[in-house]
Amino acid sequence: ALPVAWLRQVKPTVQVRSGDKSWQNARERTRLRFGDHVRAGQNGKTVIQFNNGTYFVLRSGTQMQLVSPATSNRPLVVRVFGALSEVFVHARGGVEIRTAAGTAAVRGTQY
Repeated sequence: ALPVAWLRQVKPTVQVRSGDKSWQNARERTRLRFGDHVRAGQNGKTVIQFNNGTYFVLRSGTQMQLVSPATSNRPLVVRVFGALSEVFVHARGGVEIRTAAGTAAVRGTQY
C-alpha cells in the first residue's frame, strides 16, 4: 500500500506499529499507511502530515490509528485511543476522528 502520511517534528519518544509488527521508534519522515498506529510516550510529540494537506499534532500519552475509508470519497478516518489523549487537527478535506467517547467530523475545504 502507498504511504498516506509521514511524521515530522518528532520529539522522543514517538513510536510506530505497522500491522502485527512490534512498536518501532519513529524518526523524522517516517512514512505511514492505512492501518498503522502511532503513539507518543511521556514528553513525546509529533506532527502527522497527510498527503492531502491535513495534519495532526499528536502529544504525550496519545495513540492513534489511521483507518482506511470505506470508499475513496469518504473522509479520512483517525481512531484515537486513551482517556487523556490530546490531538490538534488542521483539516484540508473531510476528516473523521473516532474515540471511545464519540466521533467528531470536520468538513474541511478541498484544495
